Amino acid sequence: MEKLSAFEKMQSETPFFQNVCHYTVSNIYKFQLTFLLKNPIFYLLPVSVLLCILVKAYQIALFVGIFSLVYYIFIPVLYYVSAKKTVERIKERNFGKNVENTVTFTENALYNTASGNTIGIEYGAVKKVMSFKDCYYIVTKTNQAFLVSKEGFTMGDAAAFPAFLKEKTGKKVRP
Repeated sequence: MEKLSAFEKMQSETPFFQNVCHYTVSNIYKFQLTFLLKNPIFYLLPVSVLLCILVKAYQIALFVGIFSLVYYIFIPVLYYVSAKKTVERIKERNFGKNVENTVTFTENALYNTASGNTIGIEYGAVKKVMSFKDCYYIVTKTNQAFLVSKEGFTMGDAAAFPAFLKEKTGKKVRP
């Protein structure tokens, strides 16, 4: 029996949801900043400064305060540069064109199609699913990541999507 490609498998299954997302600098940057806001260290640094002031450890407070300032300025700049390089890499691989990324969710797997290439990921390979303001972030056990735009559903009910993911992956969709 001949082994089917991911594209052929996707074609043989009934899709429940389909999502189209364009990778742009602003999309990737927005996601990275949202991810940063969910990082506890983002809130831990100012709290540390306040605690140091309360216990009158002014030198430590000054050091942590300067570190915090550098962190809050440097990280967003680093994220922007990273997002810009990611989009440039994507365009370079696609002969200068912006890539339309389509993720199709079927009964047994999710399929990601970009630049004419399709890969299939079984739901059991999903490590975590996170929900952000504008998108869902799906990470596999091999650390592949998929951005699914909340505005990009071309098939399926967007409101039912989190329950579908929880049922298929067994993972809670974390806010």
